[in-house]
Amino acid sequence: MAPGRTAPIACVHLSPWALTLLTRQHPGVPVAVLGETTRRVTQASPEALAAGVGMGMSEAAALSRCPDLHAEVVSSPTARATWAELLETLYARYSERVQGSAPGVAFLNVGDGAARDLAAALHAPVGLAASLEVALLAARRARPGEVRSVMGEAERAFLPLTPAHHLDILGLTPSHVEGLHFMGLRGLADLMKWSAGQRESYFGVDVGKRLNRFLRGERTLSVERYIPHWVIEARLGLDHPLTEPAQAEAVLADLAPGLLAELRGRTCAYLTVHGCGKLFG
Repeated sequence: MAPGRTAPIACVHLSPWALTLLTRQHPGVPVAVLGETTRRVTQASPEALAAGVGMGMSEAAALSRCPDLHAEVVSSPTARATWAELLETLYARYSERVQGSAPGVAFLNVGDGAARDLAAALHAPVGLAASLEVALLAARRARPGEVRSVMGEAERAFLPLTPAHHLDILGLTPSHVEGLHFMGLRGLADLMKWSAGQRESYFGVDVGKRLNRFLRGERTLSVERYIPHWVIEARLGLDHPLTEPAQAEAVLADLAPGLLAELRGRTCAYLTVHGCGKLFG
């Protein structure tokens, strides 16, 4: 890359992630995501919506509207774990810089060719731009399997066509968008005609300033370096199942020194310990 030139940033858009998971696990079938506690519909595929499934419906009501519907709860741990697996794959195959704190939206540094390969491999919309914000806007206007490139001068023509509901990435709420539509304003081109003070007055200081900074060209131009997850294992073969808590403590005491030796010198944001095996009969 030439000195001073910004590395292209690709945005892979797979949001909402829980719905994407179900859609890929059950291809060709209408699917809906149910709330973990309410078992009411929180997300639904276009096929399910076309069959009459609506947000907030009970599972029974949704099935009565669409008998072929596959409705399922996707737990938060499952969503996080599967998303982490995808980030690991992106890191291993495409780039050492991968960022995806919100499941369903990932950013990484890749060129045009790799971005097209990525879009085809995941059958996902991908945006390519010089910043995270514009890459996300581009991905949201791309079709599955397509790369929408907004590099260089293409950004100037692209941004004014941004619809208002895509500006949620800058903090606009549904009520903001509804108010804009009521006034006949449809997107960023209309807001560009307002003064900075008008934008802060209408959207509030925080959102208004964020929008003003974006329109001044302030962007996030780098992707964080990815830190891969480390899995450290220790195993101990047992001839018989453990039947007493004290026996389990003795086994853990035997395993702990090896684990501590592996961990020595490492730091982490969090540590999760998984125990596998039949401890009690």
